[in-house]
Amino acid sequence: AWIEQPGDQKLDDGALTRHQPLRVAIVGRPNVGKSTLFNTLMRGQRRRGSAGGSSIVSATAGTTRDRREGLGLLGGVEFRAIDTGGLDLGTTESGAMASAINDQVAEALAGADLGCFLVDAREGIGALDRHFARWALRRRGSDGWCVLLNKSERLLSRSSGDPSDFGSDDDDLMALHADALELGLGDCIFAVSAKNGDGLSSLADILAQAQRELGVVQRGSDGAGGGQVTHPPTTDLNTTPNSSSSGSDSIHHDEEAQDGTAVEMVIVGRPNVGKSSLLNAILGEKRMITGPTPGLTRDAVSVEWEGDDRKFRLVDTAGMRRFSLDRRDGSSASAMVLLEHASVQASMSSLKLATVVVLVLDAEAGKLSHQELSIARRTLEEGRALVIAANKADLLDVSREQYQAGVCAQLHQFVPQHRKLPVIALSALTGAGVDELLPAVTNSHDRWRFRAGTGELNRWLQAVERHHPPPMASRKHPVKLKFITQLKGRPPTFAIFSNRPQHIRDSYASFLENKLREEFDLYGIPIRLLLRSTSKPIQDRLREKRQKQKKIGGE
Repeated sequence: AWIEQPGDQKLDDGALTRHQPLRVAIVGRPNVGKSTLFNTLMRGQRRRGSAGGSSIVSATAGTTRDRREGLGLLGGVEFRAIDTGGLDLGTTESGAMASAINDQVAEALAGADLGCFLVDAREGIGALDRHFARWALRRRGSDGWCVLLNKSERLLSRSSGDPSDFGSDDDDLMALHADALELGLGDCIFAVSAKNGDGLSSLADILAQAQRELGVVQRGSDGAGGGQVTHPPTTDLNTTPNSSSSGSDSIHHDEEAQDGTAVEMVIVGRPNVGKSSLLNAILGEKRMITGPTPGLTRDAVSVEWEGDDRKFRLVDTAGMRRFSLDRRDGSSASAMVLLEHASVQASMSSLKLATVVVLVLDAEAGKLSHQELSIARRTLEEGRALVIAANKADLLDVSREQYQAGVCAQLHQFVPQHRKLPVIALSALTGAGVDELLPAVTNSHDRWRFRAGTGELNRWLQAVERHHPPPMASRKHPVKLKFITQLKGRPPTFAIFSNRPQHIRDSYASFLENKLREEFDLYGIPIRLLLRSTSKPIQDRLREKRQKQKKIGGE
């Protein structure tokens, strides 16, 4: 039995049909391998290159806190996996944090078609597993569950005929299976290895069964739905990713063609400036865990959302700050320092995949810090559109307009080529100014995708050259700007052809770049301006001369 979800429809014969993929929640106590399983299922998404692709995995209990979602394809079944933090009684995290994590898990279970309860097969099923199994049953019921005995590499090796430390019989496996039955989550119990991807063919069969019973309408192999209900073939239970057969335990992802209209908005900033609170304010729900303690967010968490007739992928990231992994005494960095380093690296990876980056400031601080200026400069160097969001504006002693003018002046001083960056003063706590952020983001996104006609560009270039000609290389060799063309958008990239591009000074190239921004309203948008020669390279001219001499000599 499977739980019906909002949006499910019934056909004339009473059968369910739906167009949304299956939702699979991965739950369990800390350090049983939930994020490792999520990353294994999301390998295709990481190849796709979307922001916030994989979860951070470490030996530190409680690494994952916020729930994360991503699309995967296993055994021919498309589904949405939900990674969650480890269920906690307050032993790993503080009582308030443990409660917030458990609330996130409850939200994931409430909207899931299938719950995957992970246990550590090496440690066996203990009192915490039994406690949280009862907790999960109270919040979801007994339908639509499977128990995954993770870290079962030895058990899976023995079942394939390889020797192991467990002996020649199946007593250990049978005892573990009996303990799993006592959890009350049903008899769908499988041994898997999330790290290696072994045993996931059993999960693929469960997904296929759920898809058939829920009547999920899935896209065909050509990427079009066609209105047909596809029933994936049942996977051979003995097939593993390391097998030479053509089973479906290998993980793939449907490479969706993106039309570029979806806004990939990544929220970055220093720790504790209100990034997660801002995401919650945009969504109108408590999607992310927030609090006064810096560093609550660790993973780059992406949320798909629609607003103002646009599709968004909103990505919340961990706070960025500079620190070193090296220790003066030669000792290695602590586990928490390594975890923070991984969080910052995940934030930087998300920034590189964004279309628009929202840099969140603490308005109460009064001015931008050196770290925030570095993030702004790095964003523009990566070719991403930048929007400044000054949070906590309700604590300002001056008006929002005065503060915005001060930030613009500071940005103009440190990033002069990107003056007139959009600055929005807001308060994620009260909601003031939040409604101004998304219009600024969509405007920057559309201008980031700007494309101009060749005729329009060349009329602009002729006018600029007429009023401000480039400095001459020498009296006998003037520099001429022949024509301009746009090579691509995302970000806008232009090429200007000249008879002597090597003699165009950097100051004049910056002048042309600023004039482009002024003419086509590209303020706050990084643009690329390439200078190319209209004359043939000397190697080509020499080659043509030799060919011509050979031709004359042959005659």
